[in-house]
Amino acid sequence: MERPDAFYNSDIDITPEIVGRISPFHTASGVYAVQLLIARAQGDLLTQQMAMEQFLLAVGQEPCDSLDVTLGRSGTLLGAAFLLNAIKGCKYLDATALTGFGNGMLQNIWAELDTFRPIRECRQIAYSGAAHGWAGILFATLNWCKISGAAFPRHLEERLDQLARMAERFGRSTRWKWSIRQSGSSSQGSPYMAGWCNGSAGFVFLWTLAHQMIGRPEFARLAEGAAFNCWESESQIGNLCCGFGGQAYALLNMYKHGGDAGWLYRAQALTQRAARSIRHMPPGDGFQDLVLRSDSLYKGELGVALLAEELNRPEFAAMPFFELEG
Repeated sequence: MERPDAFYNSDIDITPEIVGRISPFHTASGVYAVQLLIARAQGDLLTQQMAMEQFLLAVGQEPCDSLDVTLGRSGTLLGAAFLLNAIKGCKYLDATALTGFGNGMLQNIWAELDTFRPIRECRQIAYSGAAHGWAGILFATLNWCKISGAAFPRHLEERLDQLARMAERFGRSTRWKWSIRQSGSSSQGSPYMAGWCNGSAGFVFLWTLAHQMIGRPEFARLAEGAAFNCWESESQIGNLCCGFGGQAYALLNMYKHGGDAGWLYRAQALTQRAARSIRHMPPGDGFQDLVLRSDSLYKGELGVALLAEELNRPEFAAMPFFELEG
């Protein structure tokens, strides 16, 4: 039994008030999800069943106001898609409860989204991107529908269109302001980002999946434009969350989606930049030392090492715990 404070650290603002109590990215539910995936690879049916039950208990134990992927309900929906994808077709495991949870969560999320105004005018969701905004919520929805066979929410394509209309062309690139409420210049720096968490890399995954599932050619063009923005943007950050690592995974996603080897070569180049940046990351103090841990998957060297290894078989590469494996 885990300690109540096992997943929190007030020194770096990782508290229940900020990250909640159900997100697979921050709490015990993620441990159980990974446990099931490992047990699946090992053929351990008993552990798979136990891990699935524990995951469902963990994501259902507390109410959660947040809708986003990394902190909120959409993360549990994406986690459920991972697990259903892993156990689907196994006659010895009963996926009824997992499917029921996912379908219920999908309805829960969209019942709330349907009360919101169009994305550009929405006040409840401040961000556009994958980690904390609309791109992540729509991506989780598409993944669940793909794996479970659930019907698309009635207004899904309308929301995709609203987000598409917020795209801005920049040469051959396409980009989105990371803050929906932001206009013009910002005292917080550039209104645009290329990384996965709040920028173009996260959009690549959304638009390739939307194109795959819905087939509209404009979604493919949006994915390509976002991928060029990943390629052409400079950064001092190497990690998967905010830097070159996540951008490289986005370009690998483009390579897998269309088969253009140019995206593979660009992903290889960004991986080299990620490795250099993560190796020469300037030491910080206090908060920065705690956040940028070398053994962190998304914020440290571990994720970049995984990326480098996955380049050996790029057709199987997948942004860890975000992009479903084939």
